[in-house]
Amino acid sequence: MTANIGSAIDFISDFADLHYQKAQTQTPEHSIARQVELPSASSYEFIEKVSQAFTAKGGEIRLGARVEKIKRDEQGTIIGLIAETKTATLDINCRSIVLVTGGHGANAKMRGSESEGIDYYDPMTSTGDAYSFTEELNLSTHDLGWYKIYPHGVEVEPGIAKLTTYASKKATDLGGIYVNVEGKRIINELDVYTTFRDVILQQTGKVAYLVMDKRTWQEFYALLVQHNFSEVEVAAFFEEPAKRPVFAKGSLKEVAAIAGINDKQLAQTIKDYQGYAQTGKDAEFYRPSEFLHEFEGDEFYVVEQRGRYATTLGGFDINPNNMLLVNKEENNVDNLFGAGEVIGGANGHDSMPSMMNTWGISSGCLAGIEAGNNASQKRDKNPNLVAIVGMNASLSYNRKLLHFIKDTFSLQANVEVIEIKDIPLFNEDDMQNSPKCVHVLAEKIMQADGVIFGVPEYDHAVPASLKSVLKWLSSVEHPFENKPIMIVGASYGVQGSVRAQINLRQILDAPGVNAQIMPGHEFMLPNVREKFDENDNLIDSSSVAFLAECFGSFLSFIKIVNLDLVEN
Repeated sequence: MTANIGSAIDFISDFADLHYQKAQTQTPEHSIARQVELPSASSYEFIEKVSQAFTAKGGEIRLGARVEKIKRDEQGTIIGLIAETKTATLDINCRSIVLVTGGHGANAKMRGSESEGIDYYDPMTSTGDAYSFTEELNLSTHDLGWYKIYPHGVEVEPGIAKLTTYASKKATDLGGIYVNVEGKRIINELDVYTTFRDVILQQTGKVAYLVMDKRTWQEFYALLVQHNFSEVEVAAFFEEPAKRPVFAKGSLKEVAAIAGINDKQLAQTIKDYQGYAQTGKDAEFYRPSEFLHEFEGDEFYVVEQRGRYATTLGGFDINPNNMLLVNKEENNVDNLFGAGEVIGGANGHDSMPSMMNTWGISSGCLAGIEAGNNASQKRDKNPNLVAIVGMNASLSYNRKLLHFIKDTFSLQANVEVIEIKDIPLFNEDDMQNSPKCVHVLAEKIMQADGVIFGVPEYDHAVPASLKSVLKWLSSVEHPFENKPIMIVGASYGVQGSVRAQINLRQILDAPGVNAQIMPGHEFMLPNVREKFDENDNLIDSSSVAFLAECFGSFLSFIKIVNLDLVEN
């Protein structure tokens, strides 16, 4: 984390035009003022700008898509995932997956004894879904019962809290004090948050109360509404004192009655504290003199302070060298990387305030780099194929078929779909001054490991546009020499371009072409209007299965042809 956070922040700041600055609140755990935040002090700014930059770079965000399963091939290697939306099933193939599903704090069934009696605060989506859809991977985990518990929270509904950290820290800087239900002061209010937490959890009902004057309340309130509270919400807290949370204002006796605090002891506590502020010496908890501010006026405010948690500090185990998840046999799980809360943290059984953001950004950046490198390496090892659309019409089911092949088998081969519609009609008179586009196409074919033709049938033969292109490529250039070829075809009728495929085989076997055509495995798609959905997906399961068989055979055929060429 420490080695990567600098470069990670530099990257994300440049990528999304983020402008970090010194944070309003510097927590006492940090030995120096090292906390930074965005100008809005809001995670929304981060999410909005990063997502906009991501989509501008060509990324695609699928909201409302719940992952249900990790896909694996016959060897058990991860090759993608299945997700469900309200209207569709997403079947996604990919070479790398980064698991960043957050923690499991909102999942009551996964809660451990350490969190008993502690309120949970946002996000309610942290339900630990990853532990369900990765169950069959037998992943190794650690410390799932560890939680980051903070002391500054108010219970807005049973078991659910909202944080008041920024406001609470500001209040104590200005002179606010913490008391328990007996009205006794309980801590040096400038102490570190972990000490606050432990002291509050020891109190009756695991609750303490922050006592302020009006001057301090105004600063406290300004930060409340800046961080996750609305003005209407806070007003309602005061108007309905019988409900949670405790927000009270009035005389000292009135706020004590509303909060259920011993009013006589509270009055004595305030009197003692006023004396400490006047002398500049806290004889009880040794609070620094510069933070001993007298209470002003006779209007007081009391706000409850409870332990709260959201962050889980345990999660899946990873290989720290490459961010790959590992299984219970301590083996890397290929193609599955992890980052953020779902893999625990770099902070042990506790974390300093703001450090989980640091962990999320640094681990996310590193996991992204490793996942990208992994995908590139896998792609570089795959055969490179050219798929030629065998017609020049704007509407072509053969074009749709080739794009379906490209997308469906993207993990097995790198497929580039090429159009021929801009290549002029062959003319022998132009052979000495042949079009540049012919040479560009020939170069692509020569560099490819294999070629797939998607061919319709015109009058029992291939279209004239395709025949013309093949003539260019058997006279001016000869890129098909010993090149492995696969032929597929789709048609409106019942014969699926059978005669056109026979015709194409004859042409590709002619002198000057001399291609290596894969025998058998003739993929012909009849009645094609019924076989594709509105998203151009081939929806006939038997056709998809046979296409996969043919494509697998073609990859094997490529290896055989190349091996024969090497041996000869």
